[in-house]
Amino acid sequence: MRYVLRVDASLSTGAGHVMRSSANAEELIARGEDVIYTGQISDLPWVEERILALGFSQIYSESENYNSNQDSDVLILDTYEIDTNEGFINPENWVHIVAIVDELTPNYDCTIRIHPGLDSDWTGDSRNPILAGPKFIPIRSSLRKNIYIRNEI
Repeated sequence: MRYVLRVDASLSTGAGHVMRSSANAEELIARGEDVIYTGQISDLPWVEERILALGFSQIYSESENYNSNQDSDVLILDTYEIDTNEGFINPENWVHIVAIVDELTPNYDCTIRIHPGLDSDWTGDSRNPILAGPKFIPIRSSLRKNIYIRNEI
């Protein structure tokens, strides 16, 4: 299985999508999974440095340069920037599509949606199943270790 993160960051949209998705990537990479990044990062050099430092097996700034494998690739989609009709996110290109969503996320055709927020009751406007609430907030393993150590003292 390969995991492909499709995430954008810029001064106008911020870095939140990249930061929460990078926690997922960090965990997958630590488990030895093949994780690929695709997305545009504009005018945020510290975000680019974070992406380069995580250990992705491949990095693409343009989604169309990545050729997905419908038999092995899982797309993790966390963006507002992609049109819902864009060919890259066509479900036929992927084993599964996991969309990280909030109230501004377009209604992407996906296998499952994850809403990592405090409002567990939020479901959005979609027919796709959703996991919602604080237990779905990704926390970087380095932070998790610090929280665990503090709680042990």
